[in-house]
Amino acid sequence: MPLDNKLRTRLRRLGVTKGSRDLKVPSPQAARAITQPAAQFTPAPLQADEDFELIKLLPTGKIVQNEVGAYFVVDQVYPFSYQHGNVEIGRILSHAPSQLNNYIKQTLPDSFRDCLLIDTETTGLAGAGTIAFMIGVGFFEGDAFIVRQYFARDFGDESALLLDLAAL
Repeated sequence: MPLDNKLRTRLRRLGVTKGSRDLKVPSPQAARAITQPAAQFTPAPLQADEDFELIKLLPTGKIVQNEVGAYFVVDQVYPFSYQHGNVEIGRILSHAPSQLNNYIKQTLPDSFRDCLLIDTETTGLAGAGTIAFMIGVGFFEGDAFIVRQYFARDFGDESALLLDLAAL
């Protein structure tokens, strides 16, 4: 049995179906529970010992507080002379972003100094409830390339994280 058929069989046994025609209507009790005000489901803020464990794991990181909340951030600074593989990281500045026009269908700045490289890790729920729990950005500042990683420690951290990310 090919892998695709094995996977399909396992998913069917778990009740996974294609489309919505076979979905059951939730009971009135379940529907009421789903429509409760969101404030009832707000998670408790992280405790100091949880923050301590995070800082032990990523000692160069710090907790950042702004007007809408807090999040955890880690910066890694690479001088232009830093080698990744056989290439010094600063060499990219000798190239124009327009060399990527065959791959990126939008107007690009004249220099990589004006670019913000972004990578996100999300909960992957593909809809309501999906959050970016880690956002990595890379940018040139002065004579260095900075990799900054924003971490939402909990669902409530996302707003604070996005506010500061938007200010970059």
